[in-house]
Order: sequence, then structure tokens, then C-alpha cells
Amino acid sequence: MDGFQTIYKNEFAENWRKNLLEDAKTEVEQCKNVKLLPQSARLTLWQFCTKLCITKDGVPGHACRLVERYLMAQLRNYKKMAETVQRRKFIRKLKEEFLLTLMVAIQLSAKMSCTEKKDDSTLVRFWLLSYGCSFTLTDIREKEFAIIRDLEFRIPLWTGVDTALMLAVEANMTESVMETIALMMDTAEFFRKEIAEKVGETVGTSKENVFIRTIHLAAAAVSAVAELIKENFEDTINTVAKVTAAPVDYVNVIKSILLNIFGDCSGEVLF
Repeated sequence: MDGFQTIYKNEFAENWRKNLLEDAKTEVEQCKNVKLLPQSARLTLWQFCTKLCITKDGVPGHACRLVERYLMAQLRNYKKMAETVQRRKFIRKLKEEFLLTLMVAIQLSAKMSCTEKKDDSTLVRFWLLSYGCSFTLTDIREKEFAIIRDLEFRIPLWTGVDTALMLAVEANMTESVMETIALMMDTAEFFRKEIAEKVGETVGTSKENVFIRTIHLAAAAVSAVAELIKENFEDTINTVAKVTAAPVDYVNVIKSILLNIFGDCSGEVLF
């Protein structure tokens, strides 16, 4: 890790910080009005990730965001339709293909992240069949293109875990806590809707109007681990808040909510 930290800070850090803030700005433009997937759908997606053996590198949370953006794009298409019959067919097709959408989003996220995962549409088809969903390999590949197209060919390269780990390096956290940070970030992504709602309650804003940027969720995850292991918490939260251009108090609010959730579910197997 020391070697990586040296290379990162000497050759990569400045560009990464710039790209991080640019990605955060883009995320606001693309996702501010997106409806977060309910917990039941998130659980299904995480279970699919387990079946496909794709649970690392923040792929589940990244896939959730792709699905949310894709569904938002479909909602915009729906609003453009004038005929009731056409709208009903559209909604029916969307529901029939929902599990397919989840599976394909996972595949896309794995390909776009640092995960060394080859295309495995046959395995996707097998698991969909086990849920009573019959799709051909062509259907799967067409859905993959449809998602990319409807997201205007703009899929973030960074997962939430990638972001959290880079922030941890910025805060000079040791290699020994990186897996814990990844787990904390996965937990934050899994409970993202609940966290957003509780942030809304805390700041006195409508639950529907709360949007938490991924970089701020990652900053909270890193800070949560620093507090949990009692490792330079004040320095850590100040550093990640500065890098992500967020008020320290805001990161602290998200961190406290995340730690409460993490404590409540620490005895359960989530992923």
C-alpha cells in the first residue's frame, strides 16, 4: 500500500480529485430527481450479484444507480406517450423485464469497473430461467444496449467503493482497514434510500427531496470506519470533507446515520 500511496499522490491524485468533482457534478445533473430503488429491489439485486459471483468492487451499488437512472429515462418516455393503450403496454413490458434489467445492469457495472469479469450472458439467462423468466441471449444483449443507449452512453467508471478507497488513501488510512471501508461503503449503498430519508428527517427536509451524492456517501463511509476503529477520526473527516467539497457537519450527519445502521445489522449477513 505504501508504494501505491506514493504513486497515487505523485502521479494520480491531482487528476483524480478533479475528475471526482466533475463526476459529482454530472451525477447531480443526471440523478437529482431519480427515485431510489426500494429496499426489496436492492435486496434482489444484491442476491443476483451473489448468484453471478460479482459482489466486490462496489458493483452492486453501481448497478443500483444504473437501474435507477434507466427507470427514470423510461419514465420520461412514458410521459411522452399520449395513448392509454400504448402506456399500458409500456408499463407491462417494463415490469416483465425488471429482473432482466437488474441482471444486465450488474453485468454492465462489472464490465465498467475494475472487476475482471467476462460477459456471461448464458449464466444470466440460467438464473433468470430459475425465476421463471424466459429470455434469449439476444434479449439479454439487446437490453444491455438499451440501457447504455437510454443513459446516453454515459456510465460512470468509478464505483462507490472505488471512491471510498481513494478517499481513504487521501486520508492516509492504512491498508489493513481497506476491506472494512469497502464493506462500510457497500452497506451505505445497500441502505442508501433509508440513509437519504433519515438525512431528510435530520435536516428537516422532505424525504423525497433529499439527494446524497456518491462522493459524500463515500466520505461518510470512510469517516465511519475511522471513528469505529478510533484512527485519527477528526483528521480523516476533515480531509474527506475538504476533498469532496462538503461541509464537515453534513458528512458527520451521514456518518452517524450510517454507523447506527451498521451497528443494527452487524450480526447479519447482508451480501
